[in-house]
Amino acid sequence: MYAAVSYVVKVFLYMALRQARSIEHHEYDEAMRRIAGLGVKKRARLLQRVEALYNGIRVGPDDLPQRALPMRVAVPWRRIGAAGTSGCRLVESGNSNAS
Repeated sequence: MYAAVSYVVKVFLYMALRQARSIEHHEYDEAMRRIAGLGVKKRARLLQRVEALYNGIRVGPDDLPQRALPMRVAVPWRRIGAAGTSGCRLVESGNSNAS
């Protein structure tokens, strides 16, 4: 409960700033507008998708600063084994000893 209240307070404090950004998304309304001009089959398919859509407001900066993004490191995969074998094992960058 404390975490939710803390989050809401932070959102309200952010929205009070002069440089606060908010973008409205009207996905549900746009989908309902498109349904009006469709045939029976396409209308039924779109009505199933509309159940998961909603209108909302995205609050916050357009993009995150680089230091806030998580670092991702690619794991190297190398093919190791005798001729004719098709096994792949994970090998650390410095170790390339074949067994």
